[in-house]
Amino acid sequence: MSGIRSSNRTALSSELPDQSKLGSVPHGIPDFAEVYSFIGSVFDPDTRGHVQKLKEMDPINFETVLMLMRNLTMNLSNPDFEPIKNVLSTYDLSSKGVGLPTGGAVNNRNDLSCETI
Repeated sequence: MSGIRSSNRTALSSELPDQSKLGSVPHGIPDFAEVYSFIGSVFDPDTRGHVQKLKEMDPINFETVLMLMRNLTMNLSNPDFEPIKNVLSTYDLSSKGVGLPTGGAVNNRNDLSCETI
């Protein structure tokens, strides 16, 4: 049992917390725009100052970034992800495209499939 119950009762406006008084609490909802913007900037070779940006984040956003980065690390280190890593490793920054495998053109989409056989 998760401890979360559903209820058909709707909360009265007087029962809802005043959003202006909540401030930045670690138990709040993360600002996913900030979180994913930061994670995206980590992969941008032209972006600097990641540590400073982390220090300036609200605690809930900071914890969310750490959790998602740990999750990404675990997923990328999974052997099932190896074919996808091989395709991503052919990414050419100058052309911003994925290079073709050695030996000629790709004849159909399945030639670059990321699925394991």
